[in-house]
Amino acid sequence: MTQATSAATEDSGFVNDVIRIQGKPVETRLGLLDQTQLRFFADNPRVYSIVRDEGKHPDQDDIQAKLEVMDHVRALVQDIKKHGGLIDPLVVKDKSWEVVEGNSRLAAYRLLAKQNPLKWARVKCRILPADMDESLIASLLGQWHLKGKKEWPPYEQAGFLYRRRHDQKVSFPNLAGEAGLTASRVEQMVDAYQLMIDQKDTKRERWSYYDEFVKSRKIAKVCEKHAGLKERILDMVKEGGFERAQDLRDKLPVICSGPSKVITKFATGKLDFDEAHEAAVDAGGDNAPYQKLHKFRLWLAEPDVQEGLDAADGPVREKVDFEVRKLHGLLALMLKKQ
Repeated sequence: MTQATSAATEDSGFVNDVIRIQGKPVETRLGLLDQTQLRFFADNPRVYSIVRDEGKHPDQDDIQAKLEVMDHVRALVQDIKKHGGLIDPLVVKDKSWEVVEGNSRLAAYRLLAKQNPLKWARVKCRILPADMDESLIASLLGQWHLKGKKEWPPYEQAGFLYRRRHDQKVSFPNLAGEAGLTASRVEQMVDAYQLMIDQKDTKRERWSYYDEFVKSRKIAKVCEKHAGLKERILDMVKEGGFERAQDLRDKLPVICSGPSKVITKFATGKLDFDEAHEAAVDAGGDNAPYQKLHKFRLWLAEPDVQEGLDAADGPVREKVDFEVRKLHGLLALMLKKQ
C-alpha cells in the first residue's frame, strides 16, 4: 500500500468509531475503500476451509475463483444489488488491507464490479488498527460466528477453534466461553480436526465422519483393544466406505458391541461393513438389555468384585445376600421361560 493510497482513506469521509472486544475499546474508522486495494484473508475460517482442499497455499486469484462459484456468494450478489451496496461493512486491517471479516461479500462485490466497474468501485469498510493483536481479531470473529447470527458451519468452527488452541494457546475453558459450548465439546471438535490433519484429509464434507468417530467412547475403547480397527475405520472414511456419517454413529457401535471375532474380522477386512453389522446384530450387538446383562456378568466375574462382595460383613453383608437372593429368583424365572 503506497503512502498516497493510505492518505486517500483519510480524505474520503471516514468517521471514527469505537467497538468493544473482550471488554476493551478498539478505535476503528468507517468509510469507503477502493475494492481493488483489498486482499482476501487466507486464514479466515471460511476461506481457509474452502481454498485449501488441494493442500496448497492459495493466491488472491485462487480465492476469488473458488468463492465466486459458491451458492452463498451468488446469493450475496443479488442481495448487494438489491440494497445498492453492503449493509454490514467489510472489516479490514489497516496497512495490509486484509479483509478479516467479509471475504464472501468481497468476492460477490467483485463479481458485480466485473459487470459495472464504476458503480461498484468502492465498498463500505471498517478499518481496524494495523497493530491490533491477532488474538483480539480472533476473538472478534468468534463473537460474530461461533454464537452470533452468522454462524460458520461446524467444520469451519472446528478449524477456527483448533487454530485458537494450537496457534494462540487459548485454554479449552476460555474457548468454550467464546463458542457457547462445553469445554468437552470444544476438545472433541479440536481432536476431530487434528485427526483430519493427521490423516491428511482436507475434504470439508468428511468433517462429520471424523466428528462422530471422536465423539464415540465405545468406538475409542474397542479400537484400543483391536489392532488395525482404527486404521480400517479411518480408511473407510477417506475412501467413502460409509454412505452417511449416521452409519458410523449408529451402526459402527453395534459392531463394536458384537463378539470379538466379528470385530477382528472387520478390522482385518475379512468382513465388510454390512456383513460385520449383520453378524453383530445376530449376536445381540444391537440389543440393549442383552448388552447390559452381558456387561453385568463380566463385571460380576471380576476377581476384585468377587473379593469385595465376599469380604462384606455386618449390615452390608445382609444387603449383599438380599440382592443375590433376588437375582437368583429373577434368573430362575428367566430360565423357566427359555
